[in-house]
Amino acid sequence: MNNKKSAMNGALASQIHRERVSLDHKLSVRALGVKAGISPDTLKRQLNNDRDMTMTQIAQLARALDLAPEELVRRAIENAGGMDALTADSEGVSEASGTNVTSITRGPMKPLTTEQIDETEKRAATNDPEMDTDEQFD
Repeated sequence: MNNKKSAMNGALASQIHRERVSLDHKLSVRALGVKAGISPDTLKRQLNNDRDMTMTQIAQLARALDLAPEELVRRAIENAGGMDALTADSEGVSEASGTNVTSITRGPMKPLTTEQIDETEKRAATNDPEMDTDEQFD
């Protein structure tokens, strides 16, 4: 099985690179990590598609790039060829196995409030064995 994470994460990583180098003052990965409040090492793993980004991290990165989070995601999906291209190999489910399988819903995404994103992150942190210790929630 491939070590790489989701196609969506790869699309986001590519889009973040495009945004980062299109700025008047090209932003290094380290500078972007600092500006977004994400460890540069964690960000490098995510941009290499070795680790998926969380919703909170996507929001932090978008804001550091002076974008709305939904605009960053929209551009990533568009530049990847659309949702159908991103989910072509997934047969409509996430990459997770066992009982942790989530159906992918089609259609417009509902905007989430900051509180909803934070709550999702807290739930994910308690169930995600890949989370680093320094990123765990109490």
